Amino acid sequence: KSLIRSRSFGQKITDVRYLQQAIITHVVRGAEKLRQEGLVAGVLSVGISTSRHAPNRSYGRASVELSKPSNDSFVLSKIAADLFRQCYKSHDEKGEPYQYTKAGVTFYDLQKDDSGTSSFFDFLNTDKSEVMIALDKINRKFGSNAVVLASQGTPDKLRGMKAANKKDKAEWSMKRNHMSPRYTTVWDEVLKVKIG
Repeated sequence: KSLIRSRSFGQKITDVRYLQQAIITHVVRGAEKLRQEGLVAGVLSVGISTSRHAPNRSYGRASVELSKPSNDSFVLSKIAADLFRQCYKSHDEKGEPYQYTKAGVTFYDLQKDDSGTSSFFDFLNTDKSEVMIALDKINRKFGSNAVVLASQGTPDKLRGMKAANKKDKAEWSMKRNHMSPRYTTVWDEVLKVKIG
């Protein structure tokens, strides 16, 4: 079994900060999904790529088998940041910057979360699992990305909040120019009808 979180960007990205924010956000969302399903991952893989049509193509992937299977956003994001540094290249041999168009993470070796049957010293990690439960509750109650890790960027950009009448979104977010309106699920998009 595996779980993949991956997106193409709405624009080409050269800034390492934005690439890392995208990777960490994918990891956090994936870890949240693992917790919802009662699963942990034994292997984490990170990948970034440029367009396959770009003159200077780059594709980087790095994986690691976790010493202890996990669904903890803090643990997995730290590991993902290390993996990202292993596969990231800023420019080609001619000095041209790579323009990345896609980033993603894959969780492998998924198994049931039997956190009660691990090792004698796991009682040291109980505070972290309570933090993950609290994080998930807050994000369910107040909406996705209400609380984020600092390495994900600002919550407003992740949520796509309106700033100065302009849609302010993460630099690495997808293009959504042709997305269907969400009249039945998003209050801000409900049709307004004027009579008279």
